[in-house]
Amino acid sequence: MDYYFRGYQFKSDQLVLLKMEQTVSLRANEAKLLTLLLSDPQRVFSKDDILESVWAGKNVAEQSIFQNISHLRAIFGDDSIITHPKKGYQWQIPLEESPKRATTEKNSNRRFKSIPLVAALGVLLVTAVSLFIPKQTSLNIPVIALMPISANGEVSLDEKNSVQVLFEKLTNKKSLSVIQAKEGSNFGELQASPGLLVEGELIKNKSDLILSTKIRIYESKYFISFNLLAKHNSWKGIFSGQSLDEVSRQLAQHVERMISSNFLDTNKGNLKRINAQLQLLHDKFPKDMIILQHLIENVKKVGLLNEAHLLAEQLKQLASNQNNAGYLATAQLLIGDVLFRQKYYTKAKEKFQLAATEFSAINDINGLSNAAIWNAISALFDNNYPAIKKILLSSIELLKSEGAYFQELDHTITLAVYANKLKQVEDRDFYLAEAKRIIDSNNFPKEHRSRIYFQQGLFAEMSGDDAEAEKYYRWILDIFSPEQEWWHKERAQYHLSLLLSRNKRFAEAVTIFENEGELTAKENVILARIYKNWDKPSE
Repeated sequence: MDYYFRGYQFKSDQLVLLKMEQTVSLRANEAKLLTLLLSDPQRVFSKDDILESVWAGKNVAEQSIFQNISHLRAIFGDDSIITHPKKGYQWQIPLEESPKRATTEKNSNRRFKSIPLVAALGVLLVTAVSLFIPKQTSLNIPVIALMPISANGEVSLDEKNSVQVLFEKLTNKKSLSVIQAKEGSNFGELQASPGLLVEGELIKNKSDLILSTKIRIYESKYFISFNLLAKHNSWKGIFSGQSLDEVSRQLAQHVERMISSNFLDTNKGNLKRINAQLQLLHDKFPKDMIILQHLIENVKKVGLLNEAHLLAEQLKQLASNQNNAGYLATAQLLIGDVLFRQKYYTKAKEKFQLAATEFSAINDINGLSNAAIWNAISALFDNNYPAIKKILLSSIELLKSEGAYFQELDHTITLAVYANKLKQVEDRDFYLAEAKRIIDSNNFPKEHRSRIYFQQGLFAEMSGDDAEAEKYYRWILDIFSPEQEWWHKERAQYHLSLLLSRNKRFAEAVTIFENEGELTAKENVILARIYKNWDKPSE
């Protein structure tokens, strides 16, 4: 049987996959698994179903299923197959009619039209087309849920009017559809916990993307910060202007630009692909400072520091030409970051201090907090704890006044970490307790406690107390469900596996992953390391 979807043709009887009439390489078991999933897209196939159908009941490890599922997702996209925890796997891409059959039927219908009806049908067709095309288009364009707008404490925000202004600007863009979310997570919550909240908001609003915004006013100038959030990727930036109408227009134009690029369809973990997409976007829109900033950040991640430096200088010149003080300060911070990584410490410090001065001039609290982190890193390099404490406490007070509680938490934990590095144990414990208070008083999701437990486990491990470290790492794993992905969960798995392996408790180390379902690439590497230390090379 032939199946058609997303430009692919799969011949299940021959186990052959085609795209644009070109053969796409598939291993035999992958093709058999694809045949099974496509045979009944409404069904959730259990691991037993898959083992019986694909491997004919042979005694193979469940890991073989995970690997074949991963290979199929790599070809068709992460959204092609959904994992139902403890149930199995289900195909997600809608199947389509054979293109040849559709064409044949269309031609057949055309041949049998009677001539006397042509005029009447012509009128009907014009009417039908005018009604049908917008509906068809709406099915093919992404839906954005516009979340309630946030504001800093100094802004007297008419939220209804602000949302309406931005909504109208977005509605005028033909490449997207926008709906207003009457309630939901605010800007700070989505910034703090995107991995926990975004998917739920997408489902609740029946949307493809979430647009979260925050407005502030300084010296009669409007600033609008935004987060455009997809399931596996995100995009952020800031616009400034003389009116709400101006910044809303800029934001709507930029959102349309990003939607048209399909950038947010890419998983954010694929750094090389993202780098290529960002470079293409920058080539197409060379004066877009938000795109350029994202490109610089990604170029740094892949280790191309000289290129990042040149691009940051380009951003600096662009911001100067456009008289944009915010991005001029951001450019100084990015240049300082690159210089610091290249070990030009004195020059880097000058850039960090200059960035802080420029952010202060426009009362950009978020920018100031970023500059504070780098100035604290510089002070850490000099082993100057009093300077670190002064810099970060000053930033924490500013963040409190702004209601930026997630950044306040981040700075407080950073202060505890630096206190530990410089043997200030009393301060370390005090600021970890303060971090717990911030989480509790702001009703942050329980997952944020893992950040504190991880530091406590790490501190205990560094002091040689394996039992105490194990306690904290296990507390972290107890917080998360098997399917959840979170950086501190991953790090806890890694450190706990090392700790248990170091104490020859290999069987226990393996059980860390027994309920995880399909393992991520990083989890597979950790598991492989356990078996290596256990002297089980075949595993």
